[in-house]
This record gives sequence, C-alpha cells and structure tokens, in this order.
Amino acid sequence: MSHVQHIAIRSENPEKLARYYEDVFGWTRIPTDTGGVQMSDGHINISIINFGGDNGIDHFGVKLDSIDEVAAGLASHNVEAKQKPRGRGAEYGIKDPDGNRIDLSVQGFMRERR
Repeated sequence: MSHVQHIAIRSENPEKLARYYEDVFGWTRIPTDTGGVQMSDGHINISIINFGGDNGIDHFGVKLDSIDEVAAGLASHNVEAKQKPRGRGAEYGIKDPDGNRIDLSVQGFMRERR
C-alpha cells in the first residue's frame, strides 16, 4: 500500500524555517549531507530546500511496495513514471494533471537515523 513519506518545502532561508518548525511543532532534525534541512514529525519527513523559485511546497514523495501497484493507474491517465538518477532519494518522478511533482520510491526515502 502506498503512503506519503516526505514533503519538500522551498524556502529562501531553510535554517530559519527549520527553527520555526522545531519551536512550534517540536519536529526533529535528521542528520544529512544532502543539503537543506531534513526534519521529521515522527511520521513524515520534511525536506526544507533552497532551490530557488517561490517559497512553498515543491513536491511530495510517495512510498510504494512496488512500482507495479500504480502502473495501471498511471497508464490510464497516460502518465509515464520517469526514472530518476540513482542516489537522489526516489527512483521515479511523475506529475499529476495539475503539474504537481510527485516522487515515487520503492526503496523509501531518508528516514531518521537512530
């Protein structure tokens, strides 16, 4: 079964936004060397990135058991899952009918290290 596993938020100041989420919601940081700030609310990972463009939601990531579980639905909407470069956190990328970016991953996205 698929579920949302991460949300990426664009910010001109990722550090300031991360402090806000720590102070207001108690979210914790996840050690990373991927740039930006990685956080978790204990259920979903939040990536705060400075990739330019307007501040706001950049994309979200869906964890799948298998790409096959969404293949028929994508095909019925004439959507092709484009393979992403290895090491980028997601194996595939798609866009919904409104153009919202969605990362798809079977291996999973970065999780909090314990």
